[in-house]
Amino acid sequence: MRWLWSGEEARSGQICRLTVLALTLVLLAVHIWADRRGDIPLRNFWWDTLHGQMPRDRGDAADAPAVVVAIDEETMSLYGEWPWPRSETAAVISQAYSLGATVVASDVIFSQSDPRSPRQLADYFRARGIDGPVAELEKLGHTDDYLKNVLKQANVVLPVIGSHVLGPEDTKQCDFLDPSVLIQPPELAEGLSLRFEDSDPPLPEFQGPARGLATIDFVTDNTFVIRSLNAVQTICDKPILLLGPEAIWAARPDNLFSHVGPTWTGLQVTLGEDGDVPAPRFPAESDGKFWMHFGKVDADRYIAAKDLFEPDFDRSRFEGKIAFLAVIDLGRVDQRKSPLGEVIYGIEAHLQMIEQIFAQDFLRRPAFLIWLEIAVFLVAAGAIAVFAPGAAPIKTVVAIAAGMTLWLGLGAGLFATGVLVDAISPAGGVLVVSLGALAATLVERDRQRLRSLIDLERVRADRAQLQGELDAAARIQMALLPPRHFAIDGQIDLACYIDPARTVGGDFYDHFMVDEKHLFFLVADVSDKGADASQFMLVSKTLWKSVALRTEAPLDVIQLKANSEITRENTALMFVTGLCGLLNLETRVLTYSSAGHDTPYVFGDGRLPEQLVLGDTSPPAGLMDGIEFPVGTVQLSPGDRLCIFTDGVTEAMDASNELFGSERLEATLGTAATGLDSQAVVEHVVSRVRRFTQGAEQSDDLTLMVVSIPEQGRRARPGHGAPHRNPLR
Repeated sequence: MRWLWSGEEARSGQICRLTVLALTLVLLAVHIWADRRGDIPLRNFWWDTLHGQMPRDRGDAADAPAVVVAIDEETMSLYGEWPWPRSETAAVISQAYSLGATVVASDVIFSQSDPRSPRQLADYFRARGIDGPVAELEKLGHTDDYLKNVLKQANVVLPVIGSHVLGPEDTKQCDFLDPSVLIQPPELAEGLSLRFEDSDPPLPEFQGPARGLATIDFVTDNTFVIRSLNAVQTICDKPILLLGPEAIWAARPDNLFSHVGPTWTGLQVTLGEDGDVPAPRFPAESDGKFWMHFGKVDADRYIAAKDLFEPDFDRSRFEGKIAFLAVIDLGRVDQRKSPLGEVIYGIEAHLQMIEQIFAQDFLRRPAFLIWLEIAVFLVAAGAIAVFAPGAAPIKTVVAIAAGMTLWLGLGAGLFATGVLVDAISPAGGVLVVSLGALAATLVERDRQRLRSLIDLERVRADRAQLQGELDAAARIQMALLPPRHFAIDGQIDLACYIDPARTVGGDFYDHFMVDEKHLFFLVADVSDKGADASQFMLVSKTLWKSVALRTEAPLDVIQLKANSEITRENTALMFVTGLCGLLNLETRVLTYSSAGHDTPYVFGDGRLPEQLVLGDTSPPAGLMDGIEFPVGTVQLSPGDRLCIFTDGVTEAMDASNELFGSERLEATLGTAATGLDSQAVVEHVVSRVRRFTQGAEQSDDLTLMVVSIPEQGRRARPGHGAPHRNPLR
């Protein structure tokens, strides 16, 4: 698993996952807290947007189940400013009922006696000792009596407004409710969200004649947008229906009680027991909340109260319908907003609720949906925690965008079927979590990148320092080698070439006069390459030369003692191959010995290259003390040349890993022009090797020595300084 890995990648993944976990827990707690408060701005925005895209089709106003009798500005201009005398209000209610309305649901509160009633005025004058008009006023009667008589004749639902909790000395108005009009069963009132400990009920003389009592309270957020209504509320722990559902119940036959029953998705409200006529039903959440699905405001569903008294009024606009009585055009006192962005009056919400009930067109939000939304959010956050740390940021962004698009599309599709899914909150949470994860990942990667740059600079500095030390070692190594060209006119012409595969190498050569007539030369190859081989090379060269200079003995003795010295100093358990020779410049007799080294070639003008012959092969030097190395002797003549080399020549490889080999070396020596001095032969061989290996990396140190016996009368080229890399490379 990724979280069990070690190193920087695991650290980046852990930081990303910890960020996802922290953001997930915080967002989850905030979402649950806001859902319990019922106010999530992001969710409200989402649902309002869907409302705007998919408003409810309200159909034709002529087919609507309810209308609004509006006491509007034009009506008040004819009958006087509001509040009217109760007689005027009673006349409007009576006219609406007489025109065929099945029930009149009043949005007007009658909790106090009519202050404009003649009887109230008579009491006013009598209290001030003005008896003149009292008798005449009392003859006119009480306007509240007009309303009471209308309530007895018409089918009217009156409003109740819940009040806040009262103090201990206040009197609760809780005895006004008739148990016969309450919804059943009353114990369900305990779970309802909108609860009042007191109320402003209609006057007692109005309650008896009224068909029913209903609440007109509904809650909006701080933006005054109506998204839901509390269809069932409690006042003094007694359940009461909202004005619209109560009006539907009031239009039913007598003695049919409203019923609220629990379902697995919340509550179901039945407006009257089942009888011959099917009872209207509507769903609500377990706390009594009814979700509104608004359509556009339709002015044809509003009838000015003044129009009811026109002789030619169309009765079909009222017959068989519920009539709401509401006062509008009183400034912004009763104005709200719908999710469609329209400014509406409170009565519009009651009107559209009735339309939804009759059309059975509901928005439902079962209680389990919040847990589904939380599960979707947690699954998405978990996926981000698992896959985001190891994925490329662009892939993460594309995957999250695709997932959010699908989820939001599903939410819109469910809204069209009447299911309110809060798709935007999980999507917004996933967006926050993903941005946090990406930010944490990018910050950590930047930190790692910066750390890598610092480490890289440190490595570069260390490498530069090491390279400087190696360059210094290479200069010292090359400085300890003898000149690459040595010549004595008429006697000897010697040229050398060395090119380490690395800055420092393990190949070396040496040549020096042992006495006035003997030249000692050596070409050797230390096992391995690099700094260790370079150090062992210096030790081996020094010991070989020391033994050769202080030992007046044949070459086989020099080899034996040199091997003993090298073996004793070989703490690194390395070894060295070498070909050494002792040339008598007067007699031109060459004595040579090999310590596991390639046998040199001898060739000359008119003489084909051939390898010298040694009796027995021998191991390299430095492995074991007491080893005797074979010795050979050859008589050289003027014009003869001797080529000593390391395996870096024969084992040089081209780009296809093919070796240069002994055959190519022998052919190259055979093509050396007649009369070339040793330096020219060296340059000829090196150029052929370089041409063969062109484009391939050098795999081993390359060392070459050519010893020539000059022909009589031919002078060798002047000698050169300390050895260096050949310009032919």
